[in-house]
Amino acid sequence: MNQQTASDIDVYVKKINNRTDLIDSKNKFKTKIENGKLAEFTINTRTDKKGDILRINAKIDFLNKKSDDYTFYFENDTLNFAHIIKFMETDENLDTITNSEFYFFQENLIKQIDEKEKSMEAKTVQQLSEFYLVFGKETAE
Repeated sequence: MNQQTASDIDVYVKKINNRTDLIDSKNKFKTKIENGKLAEFTINTRTDKKGDILRINAKIDFLNKKSDDYTFYFENDTLNFAHIIKFMETDENLDTITNSEFYFFQENLIKQIDEKEKSMEAKTVQQLSEFYLVFGKETAE
């Protein structure tokens, strides 16, 4: 396929979510993050029988009852879709929710949907996906 569209990626995401032959694994741990706060990470990895990671969902629960939810979809170890729900505190001590979807083709952003005004940069989303992909591969071994 020369150029993948957002519609093609939506079909791929639905297909991954509905497949019953994939292997789901869960990794849960607590760690200190910025400012010494404790957070609990739950990382769900969905792989095929060859061990290729197709989806990673990372949920970060903070002690203040907020949570961030990152879902990444991969094809041949390349990010093609991400859904990010993130709570961000502003300087005015107000909470802002980021709820965004990112569509990628060959590491290039082709579409972004932001349901709230605040958003993450596409490059940041790609870097996060790479971190979780490496983490998922290490824990799958």
